Amino acid sequence: MSLFQRLLSAIKDFFKEIWGKLSDEEKEKIIKLIANSFIPFIKRFYQECKKKDTTQENTQNNELSLATIINETTNKSHGLTPLKNSLTLQLNTIQLSSPFQAKQTKEEKFKEAIMQEVTSAKTINEISEVVGQPKKNETEEEFVDRSVKNIVTYLKNKFN
Repeated sequence: MSLFQRLLSAIKDFFKEIWGKLSDEEKEKIIKLIANSFIPFIKRFYQECKKKDTTQENTQNNELSLATIINETTNKSHGLTPLKNSLTLQLNTIQLSSPFQAKQTKEEKFKEAIMQEVTSAKTINEISEVVGQPKKNETEEEFVDRSVKNIVTYLKNKFN
C-alpha cells in the first residue's frame, strides 16, 4: 500500500470515528449542507442538458453528466475546485458540538475529511449517477429538488 493510499485510509478511518459520535441532527444537517453544495453545478448541468436536449428520454450519444460539469469547472479554475470552495462555505456555517468540544483542529480535520471524500472522483461519479438526467418536462427547480433529495439519500447510505 502506497503512502497516499495509507493517508486516504487514515482520513476515512478518522471520518468514520467522528461521524459515529455525531448526533442524528448534526449528521442530517451536514448531509443537507453537502447536498446543497452541488446546487450551482446541478443548475448548470440542467441548463446544458436543455441546450443539448439530453434529457432522460433523449440520451443517445450523451456524454454530458453532472460529473462532466464539475470536472469542467475544476479544469477552468486551474486546479482550484469550485466544489471544494462551495463545500467549505457550507461546512463553515455549522458548529459541531458532540465530539469536538473546544478541539478546533479535530473539527477542521473532520471537515477536511468530508471534503476529501465528497470531492473524490469516485464519489462525484456516484453522485452524478444518482442525479441522472433531467426529465423531458421537468423544470429546473423540480430537477434541482429531485437531485438534492437523491444526493441526500446517497450520502446517508454512504456515511451510515
